[in-house]
Amino acid sequence: MTRKKGSKETAATDDLITEAPTETKKLTMAQQVEHLAGLQFTIYEVEQVIGRSLTTALVTAYKRGQLLEEGKVREAVKRLAIRGSSPAQKQYQEMAADTKRGNAPRLRQIETTKKPPK
Repeated sequence: MTRKKGSKETAATDDLITEAPTETKKLTMAQQVEHLAGLQFTIYEVEQVIGRSLTTALVTAYKRGQLLEEGKVREAVKRLAIRGSSPAQKQYQEMAADTKRGNAPRLRQIETTKKPPK
């Protein structure tokens, strides 16, 4: 039995994403790298997925992707802290203190190793 996409039989599954976002729509190489970095893949892993070494521009996209996702997590911590979550308040205060000391709790150093640790 052949089912047509959009038919009643497949309507429930049409909205499910069964593939990685990089496969469901056309993204530039920089957008793909940014997306994968936001998922916290290493540079080595990103290179394996895209099939090439990262250029300087793509390393910049990688850093951007990681920082943008970290920003989303910080926003979530802030929202929870405002709503009264004690663990979130503590974490938020630690982030603020680190930032004041000039030690922002962001990714300490983005690993550019070509091979994963053994």
